[in-house]
Amino acid sequence: WTEKPPKRNIHVIVSPPETTATSSQEVLELREKLASLQALLNKSTHGMYKIVGRETS
Repeated sequence: WTEKPPKRNIHVIVSPPETTATSSQEVLELREKLASLQALLNKSTHGMYKIVGRETS
């Protein structure tokens, strides 16, 4: 800089991220893993629970 910028301004210099080519095989593998994880999350691992409330009089 030849001159100091005013204190109220912030100057940020950035560069765009490098692009990485992802093969269609990698995308397919990631989609399969995602589907598998979603199936595990949707599957009950602890069985069913019945919640019983207390009656108040």
